[in-house]
Amino acid sequence: MIRLLNYLITRKIATSKALFAPLGDGVRGLPMLTGESISEAEAVELAEGCPAGAIRVLEKEDGRQVLEMDRGACTTCGFCLDVYPTAAIKSDPNTMIATRKRDQLISSVALNDTSLDTASGVAGDTACKTASGVKTDTAGGVHEFFEAADNLPQDAIESDLARENLISKIFGRSIAIRVVSTGCSSCDLEIGAAGNPIFDMERFGMHVVASPRFADVLLVTGPVPKAMHEPLRLCYEAMSEPRLVVAVGSCAISGGVLKDSYAQANGVGAVLPVDVFIPGCPPHPWSIIDGIAMAMGRKRQGRLK
Repeated sequence: MIRLLNYLITRKIATSKALFAPLGDGVRGLPMLTGESISEAEAVELAEGCPAGAIRVLEKEDGRQVLEMDRGACTTCGFCLDVYPTAAIKSDPNTMIATRKRDQLISSVALNDTSLDTASGVAGDTACKTASGVKTDTAGGVHEFFEAADNLPQDAIESDLARENLISKIFGRSIAIRVVSTGCSSCDLEIGAAGNPIFDMERFGMHVVASPRFADVLLVTGPVPKAMHEPLRLCYEAMSEPRLVVAVGSCAISGGVLKDSYAQANGVGAVLPVDVFIPGCPPHPWSIIDGIAMAMGRKRQGRLK
């Protein structure tokens, strides 16, 4: 007993004090468009080589051709970053990458042009808006968080803001989480890591519960194949209002490499309304905590104060 007490007293604190630290050198993050020019030949080769179909060459209504990247479908395989590197795409070290809108994970750049377009339709110059919903310069530093109400009709803005304020009042201090895995062990492991002594999400009021009847938010991983559609609906219906759904990982967002397969595994959005999307394959524990904090209604600036 004395030896155990001595061990507990003398051991160092493992819990990280640096919140949402960027990924370290040599750690691959999600790819992001930089706004640099790219040729049609390069764009086509990238699109053909992407195994998840996260990169595509599209033609706009005005006739312009663009390279489109969907970070909600990206499996972080490294083809665009390592196998076929280009100045138009780089690794994003940011761990605060969750979004409220699915289309905020989609960005595009015109071929042989330096103007970057996002789903919101706003073009960048020296600074560009990326699919992660944060404004970055070419060095990738985070400057500000774009509110979900940007570029929406006034009635939609009022509705979204009213809902966010209500959610913040109810869940701002603590939230109960029911995790449902539909076939993704890697995301499940990262959720487990988010609760370990290093990240310790419970210190932020995030608690995992055993039953959906006790849960405020449904944290879903995996591609949600047809066999899981009805169980997922039943789990959602067992929750009391207000209830939230968070899609964790590329599979849960879009189906990943199983998208449009015979298993009808096209993510959570095909079955339930999704409130927060956390991209990655798998997402970093800080990214998972960031997404849960977003679901709680906490503002990204000073998120966990």
